[in-house]
Parts: sequence; structure tokens; C-alpha cells
Amino acid sequence: MIGETDLAWLAGVFDVRYISLQKHNRHGKKLSLYVQDRDFTIIKRISDLTGSNVRPRIGVTELKEFMRRSCSEHCKDKHLTYEASPIRHEWKNSGVSSAIVLYNVMPYMLHRQDLGLESRVWETIATTRYTGSGSQTPLTGIRKLARLGWELPGELMDHVLPVESAQGS
Repeated sequence: MIGETDLAWLAGVFDVRYISLQKHNRHGKKLSLYVQDRDFTIIKRISDLTGSNVRPRIGVTELKEFMRRSCSEHCKDKHLTYEASPIRHEWKNSGVSSAIVLYNVMPYMLHRQDLGLESRVWETIATTRYTGSGSQTPLTGIRKLARLGWELPGELMDHVLPVESAQGS
């Protein structure tokens, strides 16, 4: 089981640093989580907790022309400065795996009501395909998180257990 300290830490990161998106596909809405930070150790820890595979980004990203700033501090003739954008590492997760992560982390989050996360978690669980075409990816994600010790919502278990027992027979 994922420890309470880890869940609280992740909730703090989510409260401050994460972006939640909702993508639409033909089966309904799909929850997607995204965390970006300059410190790779934060992204690596989230990755370890969720079983994701992330690598540190390397290199420098040059700012696009519209993001460059005019030099007005020390130059009589204004010119554009060409600074580099700092490297940002990222962690991404989507679909029912995101719903499982948020289901476990929400009790520790400060802004969950403001963001309407609870309804988005349950909507994602309800609209995910658990059988037939397109069901293998969500089921693989569910099994991975369960092996790592994430608690699965009861409604999700109702979908997964019949599939698991039918495949085992």
C-alpha cells in the first residue's frame, strides 16, 4: 500500500504544480494529469510512485521570438535578448490510471473541491472501456497501480474482477 506520507507529499505537489486536463474522445471524457518542474528529483519520485518511466530532459530550449525581451537596462539601442528557457522535466498520466491516483490523493489535497476533481474521477471510471476493443491499456494500468499498492475504488473493482476471473478460467 502507498503510505500516507507519500500520498500527502503527492497531494502537495498536485496542489502547487499539476495541471489537470480533460480530453474528449468518442467514449466520453478522459482525465489527464501533467506535472512539470525544473527539479528532476520531484518528477522521478512521482514516477516511482506511479510506475511511470521518465527520463531527465537535457539541452537548452531557446525562447521563441515573441517571448524574447528588449534590453532596456544597459543599452541605448534596444535589442532583443536571446536567453534560454530553463529545462523542465515532466510526468504525464491519463485515463483511469489518473483517476486511481487522484482517488487516493484527493483526501489530502487542499484545492480538490475548487477544481471539481471528484466528479471527474468518477466520470473517468464510469466511461472507461473495460471489455472489448481498447480495454487492454486501461486494464494494464489498473494492474500496475494495484501491484504498486494503490487502493482501487470499489466501483472500479466491479469492472476489473469479472474480467480477471474470466481470463483466469
